[in-house]
Order: sequence, then structure tokens, then C-alpha cells
Amino acid sequence: MGMIIAALGVCLMVFDEQKTRLGLNIGIFLASIVVLFIPHALIGGCNMMSMTCRRVAFPALSVISILILVGAVANMFYLEGKTRKADKQEMAAQRSS
Repeated sequence: MGMIIAALGVCLMVFDEQKTRLGLNIGIFLASIVVLFIPHALIGGCNMMSMTCRRVAFPALSVISILILVGAVANMFYLEGKTRKADKQEMAAQRSS
């Protein structure tokens, strides 16, 4: 899942069109939700709370996936605002012609 998020992030830096970037952000958002659910709901882990997976890996995955999730949501709102602004300018230009 990390490779998918990284690949989507690279594509996000490469593409310039706002709607494409918005779609890539939606993909990052959904992938971060899957990463959050893998240790907690989908696969789980060992039952011993003293094991490294429970003490280190689960909290690290949770924090990283929440940070990616928040970043994707913030970027989606930003890109949606830019897309709406560009659409309004395009409609105004069509009306004046």
C-alpha cells in the first residue's frame, strides 16, 4: 500500500490538470483508509500487547495513515476550490464572447 501511495504522490507531482490531480488525491485518500484498516480491522495482529507489532508498528501505521489522510483531504479541498474558480472564469469568458 505504501508503494501505491508513493506512486500516486509521484503522479500528483507530474500531472498539471486540476481534475486529474483531484482524482489522484481521491486515490491517496482511499489508500490511506485501507492502510489504517489493515492492522486494526482487516488483518489484525498478535494478541500479546507487549509484542513489537502492537507497541511500535500499529501506532506508527496509524499516525502515518492519518497524516496522509488529512493531507489528502486538505489538498482535495484546495484543488476543488481552484477547479471551481477556473470553471467560473471560463464561464465568464464564454459569456463575454
